Amino acid sequence: MNVYDSQLIAKFLIKNGFSSVNTPEDADIIFINTCSVREHAETRAFGRIASLNRLKIDNPNLKLFVVGCMAKRMEEKIWTKFPFVNFIVGPDNYRKIPDLLNDSITRGIFTTENNSEKYTGCIASNDRKVSSFIAVTRGCNNFCSYCIVPYLRGRERSRNHKDIMREITLKAFEGVKEIILLGQNVNSYNYGVVNFAGLLKMVQTVPQIERARFITSHPKDVTDELLDIISSSDKICNHLHLPLQSGSNRILSLMNRQYTREYYIKLVEKIRGKLQSVAITTDILVGFPTEKEEDFKATLDIIRRIRFDFAYMFRYSKREGTRAAELGDIPEKIKGERLKEVIALQNKITKDKNSELVGKSVQVLVEAKSRRADEFYGKTKENKAVVLSGNVQIGDIVNVKVSEIRGWTPYGKVVYE
Repeated sequence: MNVYDSQLIAKFLIKNGFSSVNTPEDADIIFINTCSVREHAETRAFGRIASLNRLKIDNPNLKLFVVGCMAKRMEEKIWTKFPFVNFIVGPDNYRKIPDLLNDSITRGIFTTENNSEKYTGCIASNDRKVSSFIAVTRGCNNFCSYCIVPYLRGRERSRNHKDIMREITLKAFEGVKEIILLGQNVNSYNYGVVNFAGLLKMVQTVPQIERARFITSHPKDVTDELLDIISSSDKICNHLHLPLQSGSNRILSLMNRQYTREYYIKLVEKIRGKLQSVAITTDILVGFPTEKEEDFKATLDIIRRIRFDFAYMFRYSKREGTRAAELGDIPEKIKGERLKEVIALQNKITKDKNSELVGKSVQVLVEAKSRRADEFYGKTKENKAVVLSGNVQIGDIVNVKVSEIRGWTPYGKVVYE
């Protein structure tokens, strides 16, 4: 979502006569788009902001913007700690940015929450070329007890499906082959009589769009109708990202995740029964307040049972203002040990599952050049990254015969018919 928002800001600037440059030293304006999901992200952002002071000294006319969730959450700290920052802008206030470039305005904080802001009529720039992000919802209504997002991005609101389709059609005209629909809880999309399954039906009618995928889905909102449209479509990718977070019912309840481990396991069984060669990825959060050894073991157990294709794995990071922050904390050493164990287990599963592709042909959308001059990088419909060699161009969809696994990445050559 932050990548998409950065592209949205870029489009506002381009429409006002600005263009991007390759280095901070050449810039008249610099934006630091921030995230508050974890403390580590905020620490990195602080370091990045501090490093830009030297450019401000060399060029007093340089304007520095800090935008995004951390800009809203920590506006006072940023304002006092970094007096060389010109503007602090929250996620609902990006339309104001062109006006702030007026020379008569030098500093200011603009972080007012606006739950009606959907950026209707605004089409983000696209620097990904082959695939493009499209935000279909903003904000979130779930209020998971560890998550700061609803307090910073506001309540969930869905964009008009007509506005979404206009954006997709334009991207298709520009040569985009793959659309990635975005939302904090994308499958709860609902605008008028159009739900998320209905939106997917519309997306697949755009002829130039070869693939459509979406992130992130909440397990409680995966419906039979959604699975049916994925199953019946040649364009909707067989990949579901379903954040689990914990395998313990006690912890899931404290997290306010609104499902049990039994529900999650049955949901995965249903998905795998309906969709052929589907990939299921997830998020795992260890070290949640009061997490005991038996809770952690329950998480390891469900990872072994489900065998996710991939997982994003994190240690709990206390976020002031959330309900979980009132539950205390557990020692960082224990969090670190548990995270290492989860990572080791899941990495082995990921490598084992990717190794099953050796000797098989997979369909890959070529997205970019790889590190080596003679190799390219792309993804399968199941969202598995593949490195390939052959006479191809970026944007091609090709069959690749996987010959080996390096690390956990499949490598192969294009199969020509």
